[in-house]
Amino acid sequence: MHSMGSNARIFFLFYSPKMLFWLFLLLEIIAIAKVHSQPSTQGFISIDCGSSTNYTDATTGIPYVTDDLFTDDGVNFHVAAGYGSSPLGEQMTTLRSFPNAIRSCYALKPVIKSGKYLLRGTFMYGNYDGQNRVNTENPLQFDLYFDANFWQTVYITDPSYTVWYEVLAVATAESVSVCLVNTGTGTPFISMLEFRPLPDVMYPAVNTTQYLITCLRLNIGPSSDSAYVRYPQDPYDRLWKPWTAPDDALTEITTDVSIVSSTDDYFQPPSIVMQSAGILSYNSTVMEFSWYSYYFGLGVRNEYVNFFFSELMPNVTRSFNIYLNDGLWYSNCTPPYLSPYYTHHTGPNAPSEEYNWVFNSSGLSNLPPIINAEEVYTAIQVNPLVTDSDDAYVINAIKELYLVKRSWIGDPCVPQQYPWDGLNCSYGTNPARITSINLSSSALAGSLSTSFAMFAAIKCLDLSYNNLTGPIPDALGALPSLQILQQSYWNNSEFPFSKTKSDVQIDYINDSYLYLIHTTSCYYSVKNYANKKLMLSYGGNPNLCPGGTSCGGETKKKHSGVAIIVIICAASMVLLIVVTFIVWSVIKKRGSSRTTYPEQNVVQPMKENNAQENCLPIENRVFTYKELEIMTNNFRKQLGKGGFGPVFHGNLQNNVQVAVKMLSQSSSQGKKEFHAEVENLTRIHHKNLVPLIGYCMEGDDLALVYEYMPQGTLQDHLTGKIHSDVTDSWAQRLKITIGAAQGLEYLHSACDPPLIHRDVKSSNILLSASLEAKVADFGLSKSFDMDNRTHISNVSAVVGTPGYLDPEYYSSHRLSDKSDVYGFGVIILELVTGQLPVVRSMKDIINLVEWVFQRLAGGDIENIVDRNLRMGYDINSIWKAVDLAMRCTELNHHQRPTMAHVVKELNESLELECAYSKGITARRKQTGTTSGALRVEPPQFIPPVAR
Repeated sequence: MHSMGSNARIFFLFYSPKMLFWLFLLLEIIAIAKVHSQPSTQGFISIDCGSSTNYTDATTGIPYVTDDLFTDDGVNFHVAAGYGSSPLGEQMTTLRSFPNAIRSCYALKPVIKSGKYLLRGTFMYGNYDGQNRVNTENPLQFDLYFDANFWQTVYITDPSYTVWYEVLAVATAESVSVCLVNTGTGTPFISMLEFRPLPDVMYPAVNTTQYLITCLRLNIGPSSDSAYVRYPQDPYDRLWKPWTAPDDALTEITTDVSIVSSTDDYFQPPSIVMQSAGILSYNSTVMEFSWYSYYFGLGVRNEYVNFFFSELMPNVTRSFNIYLNDGLWYSNCTPPYLSPYYTHHTGPNAPSEEYNWVFNSSGLSNLPPIINAEEVYTAIQVNPLVTDSDDAYVINAIKELYLVKRSWIGDPCVPQQYPWDGLNCSYGTNPARITSINLSSSALAGSLSTSFAMFAAIKCLDLSYNNLTGPIPDALGALPSLQILQQSYWNNSEFPFSKTKSDVQIDYINDSYLYLIHTTSCYYSVKNYANKKLMLSYGGNPNLCPGGTSCGGETKKKHSGVAIIVIICAASMVLLIVVTFIVWSVIKKRGSSRTTYPEQNVVQPMKENNAQENCLPIENRVFTYKELEIMTNNFRKQLGKGGFGPVFHGNLQNNVQVAVKMLSQSSSQGKKEFHAEVENLTRIHHKNLVPLIGYCMEGDDLALVYEYMPQGTLQDHLTGKIHSDVTDSWAQRLKITIGAAQGLEYLHSACDPPLIHRDVKSSNILLSASLEAKVADFGLSKSFDMDNRTHISNVSAVVGTPGYLDPEYYSSHRLSDKSDVYGFGVIILELVTGQLPVVRSMKDIINLVEWVFQRLAGGDIENIVDRNLRMGYDINSIWKAVDLAMRCTELNHHQRPTMAHVVKELNESLELECAYSKGITARRKQTGTTSGALRVEPPQFIPPVAR
């Protein structure tokens, strides 16, 4: 009967068109309803990094794409066999690694400007490189940036762990950048990048001035082996981690009834998360839990906490108060039955190292508290800096036109510490402007694009050593800011600017710009209608040289009245040799006079065709010895004396104060070392490095002219030679330390090639009128291998100052950037203790590191703190700084942090001090007192191994 009945139904349906129509209609309605019940992935950007194909994830239904359209850097890898199993799916089997650049970025677009987004980066090492690189003693670390802002340090200690980091932010442009920065402790890589739009109503603490970084998002109740809740259950694809309390302290209760949030709610937890909750398993009305800020690796910052509640048991009422660190945080929390309810504060919780939470009955109910879910975020203030949209558009167009093979992706000028390779930008205003472009030796071919004439703020353009041909657009020469144009060694035989342009006159370069001359190049001073001088390098091009008919120039006389020999290029090599001989004879004849000739003032590059040579700024003038005499009033006021020679105070004609450092005859430096110092100084520019204004290289008279620092050295302040806020204020000392650390970080990470200072000490940290720190005497730095920071250079002679000298470097003659870190650790201890780097007592002479180490053995830090810190201080901030200093001065350089991490931790120490100062101020206002210090138990200090 069953078989017959089935056959009859099939027969009936087959022969009944009306019934067949209704069946198809019913199936279509079911399919449409199913589609409409599924949340939309519109606006999602889901990148499986390192994958070679696009696909749709079988579990979530989210389409994933390769990262080829979002970055042009890095190498694709698969994780090693045995890895790849992850609760987040198949996306963990591949990754993209970035071994060849300091900064590597993804540009995510299209993005709705001013839209609110969730951005998540996921990482699993999986021994992809076969190096077994990761373990708890040797973690892999690198930094993440979201647009211009530091986001998080990726920290991986287990090759099989999947870690993810998440930020909630507002997009400031129609694309956003995610950058991975190599900080010297591991090659950056990424497994997955996900970008999700959020409704504007959600997470009101997220705005154009503040981001939120996800610390915790817990689905409380389900066992820990349950799956993450994410899309499609959560339409915004947040990851809700299952969590239950240890030792069965919570009992799970559930419901099958949907608990749906309103679209106007701030947080909109998914229904499946609200359908389970945890209540205390024991007969208690008090629920307690806590966490430490360091759990999240973000330091002590403002935190936002959201708790979610829904009553799942019928006919009961719970009411409880919520306390944070013994203070009432929320009163009479009464979860409604089968409806979502949340508690939060519009502002952040006060920064704290530890957050202790207590849910306690309010007295209105004897039932234990309940909790369904929680979120914890830490706030970061936004730097809204972006590159000018026109500049960004043009530089990207140039990149596409010439197929530039560099790490050019994301925002060109930000993060500020890591602009595109070859770019310099101005950051005085927002947006940032591109001021310098170095595309030398970049295999550019074809004619010069008119796009280069669209950079309104550009000062220096280096296009040398390329295969470009044809004239330079007239509009480029008319740019109001352009000062230097290097066009040497093109495949060119045409004059750079149109000969018919009536308001352009071509002259020989005058004396004040001789620093631009190369023996193999031709230089001109082009005077345009704006009465602006443009330094043009045009040497090394076929059939072009000074004085030739194609140049169209006229001979100029020197200021001394002695006529410059007009060198006329001839087709005959014999004539060229004769002319060269005449020039050489004139120079030799006048060599004993003070008159300056080009050959005497030229600073030749150490490598003739160095592709990374930066544009020389117009401020780096060449001075004659006579000019030095005038500006220093015959070297009347001596500021000091160093290993280089005496330093004199001077004034330029525009009343700019300068410090003139003369090379003494007794100095161990010679012309070669001076040449090396000038070459370094003219290409290094950072707000925390003492700026070079110019130099003199006239015969045996060698000098460097720096900007004058009126507040002297940091050591002057610490020893009482100069008195200022540095003496009294721990916050001010920290700010100075951070500035100096940023200068050293720039030398280590942003210079190309990276540089080691070699003599880091407090007397080499100068202070401007506003007490801004600027590192000095970095000209004789040694370059090192950025791609392999474990590489140590062998040096023939140890350079440094007793007390600051790295013991490992001293004993092995092996120099690294960590030698600078050691010296900087000593400076931090100077700032804490007020002691000199070598401490002299009645019984002994001991270095400061040992002195501090001995006194910290008992755990009492206050007996080492400088008594001149009269304005008070946060003991936790002091502890953090001392702990950092002791790590900087580890005997094994591998155990020392990088300068990038030093900067980060010093900023965290300053945040602690600022929070303390605010608390003291508030307390004094309340009590009317003028003194008093808040003291918190310090973190446990673990002394380093015996030295």
